[in-house]
Amino acid sequence: MILVTPIIMLALLGAFAFGMLTLNQALITHAVTIGAREAAKDQTTAEVLDAVNNVLAAYNIEITNGAGAGTVLVIQDGQTPGSPVKYGDPSLTASCNPPATPVIQTDEVRVTICIEFDAAKTNGTPVMSDFNLCSFTFEGRRFEISAMATKEAP
Repeated sequence: MILVTPIIMLALLGAFAFGMLTLNQALITHAVTIGAREAAKDQTTAEVLDAVNNVLAAYNIEITNGAGAGTVLVIQDGQTPGSPVKYGDPSLTASCNPPATPVIQTDEVRVTICIEFDAAKTNGTPVMSDFNLCSFTFEGRRFEISAMATKEAP
């Protein structure tokens, strides 16, 4: 028992960390899907941002323009794919870009959210900080999730 118990505890802790990571990814995927849906309705950037932040509020995450926030929202319109609208942490906006594939069509929009693990929450606590005491570290990692939607007819 003395030899097996620490191994079982580490395995359980690892499974819990993976579950929390998956839960965070699901929340951010849902937020980016809602953002794409709102952008397809020809909403303003502020309205898309509000819809995304309402979903992310469940985990105290907010996309803000603050330096060091670790969050970025990118809205790419199919009519002007080369000039996406970016809102968020100035130090992260240059490296957070929509994916090259699939190619966005003229009647589509793509929303991308980038959230760094070691910054992101509005209270200053990293997204996955709960496991730093157990030597699990997610420093230097981030979620970068995109969703596309077809624009609604006016």
